[in-house]
Amino acid sequence: MAALVAGCSAQHSGAPGTSASTSASAQSSARAAGPCTLPHFGYLLEWRHEPGKPDRAYRVSDVDQSRCEPTLNNWTANLTQGPGFCYMIGFDSDNVGYQYTAVPAPRLPKALDTIGDGC
Repeated sequence: MAALVAGCSAQHSGAPGTSASTSASAQSSARAAGPCTLPHFGYLLEWRHEPGKPDRAYRVSDVDQSRCEPTLNNWTANLTQGPGFCYMIGFDSDNVGYQYTAVPAPRLPKALDTIGDGC
């Protein structure tokens, strides 16, 4: 049995003299700083017209939690470009009564930004 105990201690991967709590604190300091704390003021509506597909709208937060920045900073980042495409974004509060779940979705009555040649 003494051989097993000695074998286990010889296999320890930590540096000599380190404790489990020291290793855990070193690992936690390598993680992200924490949750995004940008204030949330409301929702945005994003309308998409893509050729060959029904027009759709999406209700999204005004804060992009994955990047911890306002959604308006990068809302066009992953949109398809090309002939006939049109995208609009506006505040939910400026488009009261808008049915974003409707398919096909109607154009936004009030948009902050519009991009694409299909608009």
